[in-house]
Amino acid sequence: MRFPLLICRGFGDGDSELQRLLTRAGLIAQPRVIADTPLTLTTLARAGVGVAVLNAVALAPLDLAGLAVVELDAPEHPRAVAAYWNDVLLDTDTGRRLHRAVMETPLPPGAVPVDRVEKAS
Repeated sequence: MRFPLLICRGFGDGDSELQRLLTRAGLIAQPRVIADTPLTLTTLARAGVGVAVLNAVALAPLDLAGLAVVELDAPEHPRAVAAYWNDVLLDTDTGRRLHRAVMETPLPPGAVPVDRVEKAS
């Protein structure tokens, strides 16, 4: 491999999000490093160990000085993140405050609102 792949660990014992995406595209890639954090990957990339692949939300808080950042175009593979809610929680003051905080908090940098993802599909 010309540029060794650096990726974040998957949840549990499963493959990472990137490995699943590559497999669905018919590509098999054996990462050189599977790390626990985006910071570890960017540090390794900066040291020349390989090419790190991260989602836009993971990149937002990182120091990217000295790194080339290239956006991958994969609109057919959005990462859906959801919060599940039980309306019973709205019967309490704490539940109502939590609900309001979740609904009013801006999206993190790099996130795309669900209605924009659905329109792009």
